[in-house]
Amino acid sequence: MAILEVTLKIPLEEPILFSHWFPLEPGDEIIIARGRFAIRLWFDSKCLEDGDMIRSEKLLDYHSVGANSVFVGIEVDVDPSLVTAIESRDPLKGAAKCRELCDEMQDGVIQSVNRLIQYSRSINGQYWLSEIGGDKANPSQFFHKYLVKALGPVLI
Repeated sequence: MAILEVTLKIPLEEPILFSHWFPLEPGDEIIIARGRFAIRLWFDSKCLEDGDMIRSEKLLDYHSVGANSVFVGIEVDVDPSLVTAIESRDPLKGAAKCRELCDEMQDGVIQSVNRLIQYSRSINGQYWLSEIGGDKANPSQFFHKYLVKALGPVLI
C-alpha cells in the first residue's frame, strides 16, 4: 500500500464570513471520507482577508471575519503499480493511471469545497458565494495552480 498526501490552498472569489468565531483549532477541521480518499478542509490565519492585521487571540473581538481561501488536504491510497511507474520516470508507463487519479482527486476537492460553500449560502445566508470549478481537460493544472505541498507516494 502507498499513501499520497497533497495539500492545496483554494482561493475563494468572495470570502466566507464567520461571526465572533473562526475555525482555527485542530478539531475545527472538516473531514470527509470519500472512497479511498480522506479529505480535510481547514482554515488558518493565512486564510483571513486581513490576516496580517488580525491576531488570532483577537478574532473573537471581531463581529465578522472573512476567509478568502480554504486549505484542503487529501490523503489517498495509491496502487503500488502506479508508484513503480512514477519511480521508473517513464512518462507513458503510468500516464493513464496518473490522469485517472488526478481526475478523481480534483472532483473530490471541488465537491468538498463546493459543499462548504453551499452550506454557507443556504444555512448562513451568504448568497454571494460562488462555487469553484476545475479543469476537466487538464486536471494536473488544477493541482499545479493551488498546490502547497505533496508528500509521497510512500510505500507502507
